[in-house]
Amino acid sequence: MSIIYEEHSLFHGRPPSPNADATKAWLRHYDNALLLRWLAQHKAATFTERRQAEKELEIAERKMRYWQRHPNYVPSEALAGAADLKMRWKETH
Repeated sequence: MSIIYEEHSLFHGRPPSPNADATKAWLRHYDNALLLRWLAQHKAATFTERRQAEKELEIAERKMRYWQRHPNYVPSEALAGAADLKMRWKETH
């Protein structure tokens, strides 16, 4: 069972382009991390769902660290995007 990320899948694609939008990719994984963190703490979730969310949260955080090292990552844009995502989460959850 997976929520967002397959735990045992191997990367078979091409490496990201040097022109990749690293900030956008970071924000996608940050958004996933918000969902996974919420699931891991949600009282109505089963033990299995919470544990799976915790495992996948580690994957999301690893991917975020990867994109932070990319030359096209713009920290100020990532912070602004993260603040927007947090506000949307607070409104809906």
